[in-house]
Amino acid sequence: MIFLFECVLVTYYATKLNLADQVIKRKYRVNYLDKDVRFEGSSLSKLLIIGGCGGFVAGALGLGGGSIYNPALLTLGCNPRVASQTGMYLVLFSAWNSTIVNTLYGSIDY
Repeated sequence: MIFLFECVLVTYYATKLNLADQVIKRKYRVNYLDKDVRFEGSSLSKLLIIGGCGGFVAGALGLGGGSIYNPALLTLGCNPRVASQTGMYLVLFSAWNSTIVNTLYGSIDY
């Protein structure tokens, strides 16, 4: 239960940080393109739902994050390069989390 609470807190903090960055990018027109995905409103809701459900499915079935997140990000209009790098970034956290859990349960044969 603590892990879920931590995930919600990290998601909330990251969302607020991302929204603040987007406001600054739009205001000063630095590294901002009109076709960038805006993480607000319905696209933010879709992204959070896809992330939560995708994370659950990837963890429950042992799928790689790229098979779930890349098509979702491409559907939302992300640049293919950004989508693939984001998928790899998420796989890093998935592998890290699996290593920690297996270490805690003593499942790793060193």
